[in-house]
Amino acid sequence: KVKIEGEKPRFLCDEPACEYSTDKPWHLKQHRMVKHLGVRYPCSQCDYVATQMSHLNRHVQSKHELIKYPCSQCDYEAAELSSLRRHQKSQHEGVRYPCDQCEYTTSRISHLKNHKAAKHDNVKYFCDQCEYSAPELSSLKRHQKSKHEGIRFPCEHCDYSAARMAHLKAHKAAKHKDVCYTCNLCDYEATEPDLRLHKEISHPRNRFSNNLPEDKK
Repeated sequence: KVKIEGEKPRFLCDEPACEYSTDKPWHLKQHRMVKHLGVRYPCSQCDYVATQMSHLNRHVQSKHELIKYPCSQCDYEAAELSSLRRHQKSQHEGVRYPCDQCEYTTSRISHLKNHKAAKHDNVKYFCDQCEYSAPELSSLKRHQKSKHEGIRFPCEHCDYSAARMAHLKAHKAAKHKDVCYTCNLCDYEATEPDLRLHKEISHPRNRFSNNLPEDKK
């Protein structure tokens, strides 16, 4: 630990050639576990691997238990509480983050940082496997997953698969929005959003069932 007058004490990583420091001891512990000890938390139901247990718990809830956080002011549902809060701030409370160098505004501070880096600081992220470059790190990661790692997001209702989750959601909204499905726990039939609501109300003990709805015959 290092103490500088007028500042919070800093906790330094003692690994050779590592310059990491933090003012929170648990951050240092987490850094050591992830960066130097290789601690990982794998999902037991898919190939996802997390660096923090809290991240694994959120993944399991949103991807495998279908836990949703509904907005009280519209039909929006989020897989994470933080996403619901961002939605409410941007859509219902009018919270915006303006760029101080142009007229761009956004509902998320992370998007503003990406915008400034790409548009005003000319920051580029280059793919190490081809000539692709992106203004945002998230775009580069999507490129690498879809082009070099072969990661796809399949539709559970047809043979379509997408390179991006957003494209899959758009496909389902366009192609399967009005299609009815049968509840796998009773004979009730409804569109996918209504079917999920039906399960939460009529089958609360089984609402996290992984069984997919069957097409209406």
